Amino acid sequence: MLDINDWIKILESGHKFKVKIWCTGEISNALGIDFFNKIHNSDICSYIKSAKQGLQACVKCRTAADKKAAAAGGYCGICIHGMYETVYPVMHNGERAATVYITNVKTNDDRAKARLKRSCERLGLSYERAQKLLKECETVSDSAMLQKTAEAAAFAAQSIIEGNLKGTCEKHSQTVKELIAIAEDHENCQSLKTIAKEKYMNEKYLGRLFLSEVGCTFADHRNASRLTDAAKLLSHTKQKIIDIAIAVGYNNVEYFNRQFKKRFKLSPGEYRKRSLTDQTPKNPKMSS
Repeated sequence: MLDINDWIKILESGHKFKVKIWCTGEISNALGIDFFNKIHNSDICSYIKSAKQGLQACVKCRTAADKKAAAAGGYCGICIHGMYETVYPVMHNGERAATVYITNVKTNDDRAKARLKRSCERLGLSYERAQKLLKECETVSDSAMLQKTAEAAAFAAQSIIEGNLKGTCEKHSQTVKELIAIAEDHENCQSLKTIAKEKYMNEKYLGRLFLSEVGCTFADHRNASRLTDAAKLLSHTKQKIIDIAIAVGYNNVEYFNRQFKKRFKLSPGEYRKRSLTDQTPKNPKMSS
């Protein structure tokens, strides 16, 4: 039986566009989705998010896109940085459980190019480099096809989620589920203090609630999630260590290195070398 990662490979086959399914916490586990298929890790998106303000703008835009997709039942459009995206909700029990994004797509629309140029100027990035990265993107020729692709991915995801969650008990309260989702959202750097303020709740109460249900503090869970995903990127991609640190939510690479070594007893560079060694196929011994 195909899992969601197999479906994504099939849908992407023969194309430059990327199919991403944004989800966190319980839904991510139920879906069994690879980390690489959850994040916007195309070259152009990673370049925009290498600037702190670019990352913050992307998070804000994605949050709005999630809500719009749930309300509209999916849509296509140009993001704030000029990239073309198709967005489609994955529903479960009448609510949005995840969101499908078709990314790494461009349009020849002059307005899109103007948006990208303005973003580069505002963020201190090179527009010339951004233009080169655009060559690796799929050019929009049939938006209806992209919408059908997103719908197919959402249907597959919904079926898998419903099958894996059927009959399972609720492990965490709704409040803690929301906290887990925020902790595992590497692009969302909200502190527990900020979350408590937004929810009009006591920070210490939220901290105790999280600890009692999850078994560790909010900060420890966030840190463990970031470092686990960083280890996956180190093992399976050629991304620079500084880019990986930023991708999982660390703005200070030296702090990231210290935290990574504390958890895995190896520096990020050492961990990558060992992973590559472990993955090298061994030559079978010749039988006499």
